[in-house]
This record gives sequence, C-alpha cells and structure tokens, in this order.
Amino acid sequence: MYASLPSPGFGVQVSSSFPYSGLSLKKYPVIPVQPVFVVLTIVFKGATCALGIRILPRATIRFPMGEVTLEEREEADVLRTLSVKGILRGQILNGVCSAHYVDEELKLRYIYKDQAMSFIPSISIPSNAVSFAFKRRLSPSDKLSYWYKLYSNNWSAVYKHTYKKSFKLKAGYDSEVRLGWASIW
Repeated sequence: MYASLPSPGFGVQVSSSFPYSGLSLKKYPVIPVQPVFVVLTIVFKGATCALGIRILPRATIRFPMGEVTLEEREEADVLRTLSVKGILRGQILNGVCSAHYVDEELKLRYIYKDQAMSFIPSISIPSNAVSFAFKRRLSPSDKLSYWYKLYSNNWSAVYKHTYKKSFKLKAGYDSEVRLGWASIW
C-alpha cells in the first residue's frame, strides 16, 4: 500500500494479492483557473481502465481500446443538455478500425498501412458521406497521395519528391476549389 499527501495534491495506491490487479487514485494540483481533476485507475490482468471525473459536470471513462465522455452543457437556447463523445479503436484484418462519435455524428474509419502503401476508407453517419484516401510510396524519395469523396465527386492528389533531405518538391490539385498548386522548400 502506498500513500502520499504532498500539497496541493494527493495520491493513493492500493494493491491486491492477485497479479496484475490494483487500484490507484490521483488528484492533480488545484490551479485557480482550472477545475480539479481526479483520476481513478483500475488495472486488471494487464489491461488498464481509467475513470476521470472533473468537478465540472463531466465524466470520462478510458479503456485500452478508446474512451467515452459524458458532459453536461448549458447553451443559450436549451438550459441543460447531455453531450456524449467517444472513440473506439481496434485492430481488424492487419489494419486499425476506429469509430468516433461526436454530436450525433458517427465517423467510421479503417486504416490499412504497410511499408509502401496506405488505404483509408471512411464513412460518416447519418450523412452517409463516404470517402477514401490512398497513399503510395513509389520510392524512398517519392510519394503519391489521392483522396476521393464519393458523396460530392471531389478529389485531390498530391505528389511529393524529396532530394537529399534538404530539398522538397510538392505539387497537387484539388477538384473542389479547382486549384493546382506547387511548393518548393
């Protein structure tokens, strides 16, 4: 068992006889401008879960694959509303899948990446906005990136060439604003 009470914060850690399990509680220093932040961490069989609670009406639950935040907000039109935000990540089929939820919108994204290529399809719900990105390393000094938005038929492409780490050329085109550009640095 460990206890530390330095001013202005404190820390408490309780361990159990089971391997890889325990409980710790930390309070961070009080800063007059910011609210107090208390974190409760629970470790069980190598996986960490955390619960963060602020004095303001907000609670965050963190776990190995993501986090969920509940926050009570006051707006001019509505007195009090409960806002839910969350992110969840996990490995699926040699890539990383993520779900991000904010203000009644869910964004799903899958990222496949290897030595020479990245492929990133994504969808936004409820708007059903589908897009994908494709990035390819043509050689150690050349890269090509392409983005396509299926919901608007807009696309953009970027080519990047590096010469001896001190000289870079970047050129691209964006169909949404119908603009081609290039930069050298």
